[in-house]
Amino acid sequence: MTTLIYKLRNLPLLQAIRLYNTKLNLPYTPFPFQLDDMVMASTVNKGVFVRSRGGSKTNDFVNWIIFHVLRTGQQWTWLSCKSGQLQQAMTYVRQNPFVKKVHNLSGKYDVMLWSGKTIRFGIISTSNLGLRVDGIVYDEFEDLQPKQEVDIYPQMAGMMTHSTIHKTIYLGTLWITALLNEYAEEYPCSIRPWDTIPWLVESGMIQAEIDEGIIPTWQIDLMYNCIPTAPSGVLFPSLVVEELIGDNAELYGLDFGATDHCVGVKIVGRDIYILEEYEFSLEENNTAFDFLEHRITEAESGGYNDSDKYAAKATMMAQRIGARKQPVTNKWKSERLMFTRQHVLHVDKNRTPGIYKDVKKGVYGPDGLYLKDSVHPNHWLDALFHAVKADGSRYLGSPFQQKSTLIRKAEAKRDGRLK
Repeated sequence: MTTLIYKLRNLPLLQAIRLYNTKLNLPYTPFPFQLDDMVMASTVNKGVFVRSRGGSKTNDFVNWIIFHVLRTGQQWTWLSCKSGQLQQAMTYVRQNPFVKKVHNLSGKYDVMLWSGKTIRFGIISTSNLGLRVDGIVYDEFEDLQPKQEVDIYPQMAGMMTHSTIHKTIYLGTLWITALLNEYAEEYPCSIRPWDTIPWLVESGMIQAEIDEGIIPTWQIDLMYNCIPTAPSGVLFPSLVVEELIGDNAELYGLDFGATDHCVGVKIVGRDIYILEEYEFSLEENNTAFDFLEHRITEAESGGYNDSDKYAAKATMMAQRIGARKQPVTNKWKSERLMFTRQHVLHVDKNRTPGIYKDVKKGVYGPDGLYLKDSVHPNHWLDALFHAVKADGSRYLGSPFQQKSTLIRKAEAKRDGRLK
């Protein structure tokens, strides 16, 4: 092993990469584009790697980060947005013959290599801020959560302030308003659409989905063609306007502004019933929403909502009624919109006239988010989006997620086919 690591450190880069791959016991021979991406990742200071769903990003770059640390002796960390993504990465880590031992540190892992170096694998969280590293790989960066994007991710670069190398690699698939999309335009970027990835072409699954014409074109472009685009049309195609009698809301959302808006909903399976709406001014009456105490409520936070200069309304609601604070980012907006669109919305134009107007007239804007301007202020809609996941735990599998699972199965099948 010592002789092999010496060769990996001293051979010309591409030759070292080829030698390394012959030792991985891969069930397939790496394609030229996979080798090209390894070379690019090794040579750029900041790099973005965008691939179609099922493009083997995590597998390839787990192997790359191990190779890079073996070759350079640098200190690196691998950060995922979600725990499930981290577990998938660890599956590939354990298959790598250059890994000597894996230490489980309660949700994060120290991966010891035969060279003596250790790579930390974890989640984008403040628990890793004590690390001092030369480089970071961010996996599935399009899945960066709103709280991570606002409060946590900006702190990650601090782990490299001591280093003269400070190298960053971003991996992912394009999605609506994701920070990854912006970085793909700003930094050196490798883009691999589905039709340039042989196993995805061979499986025929993506081509069949395109031919069916069921998945919207904009979704195909983002997930598979790696083309930045945005949806268009009405926000809520499944909207039922009807008289709603009796029943009370179970989840509440608060949006703050010149006046403060509250929407209450009840969710039953795939149906969202909009049952309550209120508009008050907390600055004039701090007790206006006290009736929500002990009810499940989410309040808009971040910026002026937490500033004493502007009455710190989010903090006030957290203290007075126990509201869960939620920062608002473009990522949050797109996630809440997609979640709500998966349901049938039921609204009574007489019972809740404010939110009725917003959901009836809501349309996509040019940025792929719901149009929000002086003509479409959409305060009621913002409050609705806070309400629908106020409990912080609701989940409904989307076609996007289901297709992703199927593609991963296709990838596994690809590995077997190419043995």
